[in-house]
Amino acid sequence: MLDPEILKDLKELDKTSRRSNLSVRNRLLSIIHDNSYLLQLKDRLFSGFDVPFVPNERCGTWYVNPSDYPTTCYFKSTDGHTGEWHFSTRRLNFHLLPLIAEKDSIAIVDSTRSGKRMPDSLSKTIPIWCAIIGKCIRPTLSWDELLFVPDYVVSEIERDQILKRLPSLYEKFLELDIPLPDSVSRPLMPIWLQQKHRNLVDISDVAGMLSPDQPFQPIFLVTASKSCQDGHDKMEGYTYVQGAADDHESWSCGLDAKLFWDNIQTFNAEDDTETVDKISQLVSGKTISPSQKSPQASFWDPSDLTEITSQLYVGKLMATPIELSDKWTSSQCELVVALDDEVYFKGSESTSQCSVYPLRSNTKKSSRELRARLPEIIRVIQSVLYRNNSARILILCRTGEDLSIGVLLACLCLFYDQGWCKRLIVNGKTAIDKKDIRRHLARIIEKRRVNPSRATLNSVHYFLMSNN
Repeated sequence: MLDPEILKDLKELDKTSRRSNLSVRNRLLSIIHDNSYLLQLKDRLFSGFDVPFVPNERCGTWYVNPSDYPTTCYFKSTDGHTGEWHFSTRRLNFHLLPLIAEKDSIAIVDSTRSGKRMPDSLSKTIPIWCAIIGKCIRPTLSWDELLFVPDYVVSEIERDQILKRLPSLYEKFLELDIPLPDSVSRPLMPIWLQQKHRNLVDISDVAGMLSPDQPFQPIFLVTASKSCQDGHDKMEGYTYVQGAADDHESWSCGLDAKLFWDNIQTFNAEDDTETVDKISQLVSGKTISPSQKSPQASFWDPSDLTEITSQLYVGKLMATPIELSDKWTSSQCELVVALDDEVYFKGSESTSQCSVYPLRSNTKKSSRELRARLPEIIRVIQSVLYRNNSARILILCRTGEDLSIGVLLACLCLFYDQGWCKRLIVNGKTAIDKKDIRRHLARIIEKRRVNPSRATLNSVHYFLMSNN
């Protein structure tokens, strides 16, 4: 029996070794390695076909150069966890359907950490999504005919359990009363691809599978990372990390996928310290943003605005921090609502045309604080909305898809019907239920690809339900 002190030293040595394997340098080189697999697929399997890569947020976006994909998608692995099988009405991903119809197919890219062959997003979440879409397109087909799962990952017992869940998930979707885009005419069939593993499709099969005469429209689900024992594999000059991009906030030192790919040639460092230093330089350069003090300067991204109704618009702030002149005005909007703690007015908090609230998207604290701020925000918006029927109101946050969407959702529920026609002046309380909120959110997602956090939605739910 080993001496307890020796055993303790061995455990500490093992921890140190694992931390070294998971270094930033090893992760980035592993991502580059996995990208080379995707390029091989493109050159060999998809050569001669128009099959664009579509990374699954958030992890998948690291594996594909942003210049190489037309859009992203968001299918959560948790929606495919055993016993939790779910079709999310918050993440409909219907923007993929016109793309699938326009191209020969699409290849959705994701990865997974050690211990799994593929992420649940690819093995179950997307197959459930495909089955629901298929039922809308071909109602006469049975669920058994519509549900495809990888039999080497999903057991027959689990597949049977998913089959039993599908009717209720389908009914929940129908309750939204959201029409399916009519661009895709055939049910969807997922095909799985991954490194160093037997695949269910061969190069010679692709032409036949992509034929318009086939009863199903295939979509490819690609696991970018290779499966390896203990999640690591010794490579020449570095240690490969399976699912290296997962949970990037915990290891990336502020680096994001776009910044990584914009500077891909700089990541040839020979040691971890040099890699971290280069990341620090890049991140510092990214966050330096000149203050915008022009009296009429737009401080939002003009390429990322969405018209929701004739009066309500939503968008994303430019790089923060942003300092505005006290005399700031806009010829484009009657009111701008900025939800960020790094938008400042010199000497004041707001002006008659711009209301600033010190919050920050994608933080639980601000999402919870939104609950207390909503009454004031809604009052300001309502006063402009009904004072001038042609007034444009722009709602902004740092991401353009969290706090701004929460405020927008509250406005739509209170001031608009399900067809987004503005109600008469709202003096009393408006009867709102959870179905109303889900329907409005689903319609927003049709207009703009967003994914507000659960904490933000909870604050909106609380505010609206207490307003009844």
